[in-house]
Amino acid sequence: YKEYTFAEILKLGGVCRAQAYYCGMGAKCKGIPAIFVTGDGDRGPHAWVVLLVDDGNWVQVNNYGYTSGRFVNPCSGRAMHESVYLRQTRQDRAEKVAPAGDGIMLSRLLALRGETQSARDVARWVTGSFPSLSAAWGNLIAVMQLDEEKAPVSKETWKKIDAELMKAAAKNAELADLAGEIEEKYLGGTRRNAVKQAKRSAGDSRADVVVAAVEREARALAEAKDYRGLAALYKKQLKDYTDRGDIFEQLVQQYMTFLDEADARSWTTMAKDTEKLFDKKVRGNGSDYFKITKEVAIQKLIAQAWGRAGNKKKAQKMYEDAEQRLDSAKERQ
Repeated sequence: YKEYTFAEILKLGGVCRAQAYYCGMGAKCKGIPAIFVTGDGDRGPHAWVVLLVDDGNWVQVNNYGYTSGRFVNPCSGRAMHESVYLRQTRQDRAEKVAPAGDGIMLSRLLALRGETQSARDVARWVTGSFPSLSAAWGNLIAVMQLDEEKAPVSKETWKKIDAELMKAAAKNAELADLAGEIEEKYLGGTRRNAVKQAKRSAGDSRADVVVAAVEREARALAEAKDYRGLAALYKKQLKDYTDRGDIFEQLVQQYMTFLDEADARSWTTMAKDTEKLFDKKVRGNGSDYFKITKEVAIQKLIAQAWGRAGNKKKAQKMYEDAEQRLDSAKERQ
């Protein structure tokens, strides 16, 4: 990776990170709100910018069809998805949500004073008034977790919050992820059809929410050593994301993590099912270097799985094929 100056970018073009950085900084110098985001996709990692344009809406610049952008909120230090801004309209501007900020601040002050129930009541008012606001729900969950020994929260209350979150997730997919965390921590496991509901809420643009839901369901299956259930779960999810190399890769990595203590038979099932999908739906015949790089990364993961299954010959052959494909792509570049 080479650091580019602005003059070099004008002359040579620069890499996406450098272009996005200077685009964002240039926009800010002109008084245009801008966010530098990075994400993964079918052609590997990429960087782009989200800008606030004249009509009051946020738009992506040079994202090349990627919808996986994330950025770090400088106030909280939390990684957030670009859709936090992209889904906004004029009606979602600061003046509309200002009362939510006031309510969140008040609930936190009350919590610091030890007035736990009052803090929870105020936090509840904020979620009721702003049901699709992530910050409102995050604050409520944080406040509900305070002083649980003195003021315990019943399972029924958590169930109610979970249900409200899933309803609100229709307008803000990020809330499905919060619901999943509540289910795992306070309700003894994930909801039935949690992955299906996450897909319904998230759509294609928030596949990260679906990946998180799959991970929670897979963790429960792995803890029960239900490797057949694990195989069925990932076979279905991998099949649904053969057109998204980045998500397919994440799911393969996830699957392998949960098979860490499994026997050779489970690894064989995983390698066989994944290779079949990869060869049929993921592996292409094009010459796009970046796309081939992503495919090769997945191919090497499958080779590792064959190695864990005990089939060293198959693993070596697949790994060598991956290296050859990468070398050929470099020569054509």
